[in-house]
Amino acid sequence: MYKRLLALLLSGIMVLGTACASKEETAPPEEEPAEEEIVETAEPEESTENAWEYPVEPVVELQDEMLYHIGIVEQADHPAIRHAVESFRSELSTRLDGNVSFEVRCVDNDEDACAAIMTQFMTGNWDLILTAGTMPTRIAAQASTGTPVVGICVTDFLAAGIVKSNSEPGGYASGSCCMVSMKDVWEMIKYVNTSDETVGVVLTEGDTASLYQYEVLRLYVEEEKGGWYDINDKKDAEDGEEPEVQFDIEDYLKVYPVGENDNLRAVLDQADAECGPIFFPADNWIACRMDVVRNFTLETGTPTIAADANMCIGGTLGCVSVDYYRQGTNGAEMAYEVLTDPEAEIGKESVYEMSYSSYSGYNPDIAAELNNYIWIANALDTSVQETEESGADQ
Repeated sequence: MYKRLLALLLSGIMVLGTACASKEETAPPEEEPAEEEIVETAEPEESTENAWEYPVEPVVELQDEMLYHIGIVEQADHPAIRHAVESFRSELSTRLDGNVSFEVRCVDNDEDACAAIMTQFMTGNWDLILTAGTMPTRIAAQASTGTPVVGICVTDFLAAGIVKSNSEPGGYASGSCCMVSMKDVWEMIKYVNTSDETVGVVLTEGDTASLYQYEVLRLYVEEEKGGWYDINDKKDAEDGEEPEVQFDIEDYLKVYPVGENDNLRAVLDQADAECGPIFFPADNWIACRMDVVRNFTLETGTPTIAADANMCIGGTLGCVSVDYYRQGTNGAEMAYEVLTDPEAEIGKESVYEMSYSSYSGYNPDIAAELNNYIWIANALDTSVQETEESGADQ
C-alpha cells in the first residue's frame, strides 16, 4: 500500500517537474519583441536621405519666436545683386530694431536648385521671402500659398509673368523692378556710335529679362527710324499709294545670343566684326563674367554700353543704370509694411518702377585707355570694384 502511494507521489512530482521544465524551455520566445524594436530604430535613417538629385543644405530650424525670419534667394553672385541684398538687410534690420534673422542662398542661375530651395522655404516657418532676380521671383510667386514674396532686381514683373498688373499685383508677390530707361540707353548708344553702324546686342540665350530689355529698346529705335521711306520709289508714286516704309531692324540692332556653355569672347569678337558699338542688357550670366568684357573692350577699343552701373565698373565704357542700393531699400520698405501692418497685403503693394530715376555713367579708367569720354554721363567710382573672375574658356 505504502509503495503504491509512494509510486503515485513520485509520479506526481515527475509530472509537475516536467510542466515546470516546459515553461522554462518556452521562456526565450518572450524576447522576440526586443528584436522588433531593433528593426524599428533603423527606419529613421532612410527618411533623412536627401530627396533632391543635387546637394541642398537643410533649412535652419526656426525656434526664436521673437524674431522675424526672412529667407533670401539670390539668382547669381555679382555686385548689383550683392549691393541690393546688403542694403535690404541693413534697412530692414534697422526698421525692426535688429529683431530679424536672414537665411541667404545663391542658386547661380540654376532653376532646379532654385525650385528645390524655394520648396524648403515655402514649407518652413518663414515670415517673408526676398528674391533677388527675375527667375527666383517668378518661381517663388508660383510656389507661394500665402508666404509674402518681395522681389528686387527684377526687370519687369508684368512682362515676366509674376504679377497680373504692376499697379495691382494680386497674388503673393510684389517688389522693385530694375528696368532702366531704354530711351536714355539709345541716346547714349547714338552718342558713341559716331559712324552710325549697326549696334550689336549681346545677351544670354533664352533669358526673358534680357530679351524684354532688347524688345523695349527696339521700340525706341523703330519709333525713330521706322518712319523713314524712300521718296524716290517711283512705283508707289505712280500707283498713287503711300511709299512703302523701308525698314529692317537689323540695320540698326542685331542680337547675339550666348549660351551658358558658349565662349563669350568668341561671341563678342563676332559681334565686333559685324557691328559698331555693343550693348549689354542687365544680364545675370554676363554680369558674372565682366573680366571677359573688360579685356575685350580694352583690346579692341569697341565702345561698350551696359544697362547696369556695376557691369560698367566691371568692364564697359558707359552705362545707363538704376540705383541698386535703392532696389534693396525699396524692398525693405515693402517688407516692413507687410510684416508689421496686419492689414497690409503684398498683393496690394504696387511694384516700384525705377526707370524714371535712371542715371547715365561712364568708366573713367576705360575712357582714359580708349580716349573716349562720354560727356553726357557722370564718371563712376571704380576704386571699390570687386573683380569678377571667370574661367579662361569663357
